[in-house]
Amino acid sequence: MTEYENGERILTLLRQLDVRQQQRIAEQMVQQAGVTMQQTTILAIIAQQPGMIQRDLVNIIGRRAATISSLLKRLDSAGLVRRKIPSDNTRNKELYLTDTGQQVVQQFKCIRENETNALAGKLLETEQTTLIALLEKLQGDS
Repeated sequence: MTEYENGERILTLLRQLDVRQQQRIAEQMVQQAGVTMQQTTILAIIAQQPGMIQRDLVNIIGRRAATISSLLKRLDSAGLVRRKIPSDNTRNKELYLTDTGQQVVQQFKCIRENETNALAGKLLETEQTTLIALLEKLQGDS
């Protein structure tokens, strides 16, 4: 194989691994928590920045305001997010997770950790170290 073909194969395998892991996590989130990955992403962001407003979420995610609004309405209806109107600014509602929303974020973290452990567990520790070193070497060349 040529360097180009090897490079293409490496990139394809890395993409496939990532896509497969994301799909497994997404499937488990739907099964266990009844939320999509888009919804999970929103919950995780709000968990990191409680009290943020919808416009901030739009800027972080890079989706249309109407899309974010729709997703937030579903999360609110599901009892995962609550909107609080601050006394000093009735126009912007602050976003917070409910206890159930916090539990969903914790489920996501556990599922992601389990999937990551399962992936790494397919390799011996020495193989993991070698692969990390090789990937870091590739990263440094960019």
